[in-house]
Amino acid sequence: MSPRIKDRELIRLIVTPCGCRLNSSRTMLEYLEGIRDNIMAYQRLFVEKKVFHGEISDGNITLAFVGGRYRGLLIDFDHAVKVEDTSDKHENLYLTGTLKFMAFERLEYAAKTGKSITRTYFHDLESFFYEFLTGCIEYERREESKIVVNLQRWCVEDVSSNFINKRSDTIFFENEIVPKFSTNFGDLKELA
Repeated sequence: MSPRIKDRELIRLIVTPCGCRLNSSRTMLEYLEGIRDNIMAYQRLFVEKKVFHGEISDGNITLAFVGGRYRGLLIDFDHAVKVEDTSDKHENLYLTGTLKFMAFERLEYAAKTGKSITRTYFHDLESFFYEFLTGCIEYERREESKIVVNLQRWCVEDVSSNFINKRSDTIFFENEIVPKFSTNFGDLKELA
């Protein structure tokens, strides 16, 4: 029996104000507030609407200029699902999302079984943490430290390799991740 095709709706949503990528934040505070605002939006989405976003990544966490300052704006709900829809077995056949920001448990399960595990809000929250780390390492680097320091090991297309790389980096977090923080984000090492 082949998997059934799930009915999808094409919805186009035009929002104002237009947003910009989180890596365009001008200060560390603006960056942190952007992440905070997006986490708060996600909390409302989950608590009030019972929806998982499903693809928390640097392209979907944006900033919008509202009320004289930049605020976080969560976008791209292509992979969002209602909490009660997660029991759909066919929904779990395919791994969706950006590997770099994907929760460790989802990568591990996919690497071992070739399938996707049922998503939870913990997975989306973990993805926010990986975005936080990405910002601390890759954004706002001073000119003298423009050496390419990033988390490309987490961007490998092969899920098993990606899982192994992320597992190694998280096990040896103090040695593999923290030293890569840009000097501008050095004060956030304790927070990580």
